Amino acid sequence: MKIILNTKQRQTGTSVGKPTWELSPPIHNYSNLKIRKVIIPNILYSFDKNNCAVILNLNAGFLPMDKRYTLMSQFLTDLNNITPQIVGISSFVFSFNEAKGVLSVSYTSSIVITIYANKRLGLPENITLPIATNGTYDYPNNFSLINSKVVYVAIGNEFGTSDTRSSLKYGNILAVIPQTGLFGDIINYENSDDDFISIEGSDTLSQISLEFLDSYGNEVDYRGEDLIVELSLRR
Repeated sequence: MKIILNTKQRQTGTSVGKPTWELSPPIHNYSNLKIRKVIIPNILYSFDKNNCAVILNLNAGFLPMDKRYTLMSQFLTDLNNITPQIVGISSFVFSFNEAKGVLSVSYTSSIVITIYANKRLGLPENITLPIATNGTYDYPNNFSLINSKVVYVAIGNEFGTSDTRSSLKYGNILAVIPQTGLFGDIINYENSDDDFISIEGSDTLSQISLEFLDSYGNEVDYRGEDLIVELSLRR
């Protein structure tokens, strides 16, 4: 049996990136399922609401959330333009260390600088820079202009049956969808393997909840575009 789900018909109050569908009538006597096909737009911008902030000493600047950068020089221009101007910090300039694949900072400051964590930029934890003239700091983790090379489709927290709130473990990954092609393309993902996940605890499936997540575990913002998911079920 197959079920085709369109986010246009999702339950009121849920988002495209975390949709829930109520099945009416419920589906009975199917004990296994898998994602067979997903159709999604390739519209991930370089930054979103979860990772666009650059924060120094509690002062924030925000990278644009409507750009898909292809040139490092263009990105660095925007990054340096939105970096907060703070009294006591004479200069604070980002560059890209190609040999290491990381963002670097050169700065001159008469005050201690705290840079707040941004995993997307390669900084997993807050760090403190000492007072310095012509100081430098390399971010510890790699940085890429690509926001997320894949989208994960996971079990949502409202995936349930008539007698149990979640018959599958919340967060289990059902599919990994490579973000291939050009910006604006439609990605047609097909799952050719035969791995089904068991639906335990009931023979009645009344609700389906999924989450579309980026590489950092954040909900993907599809900006009003809708998605289609095809599920296969078997007894």
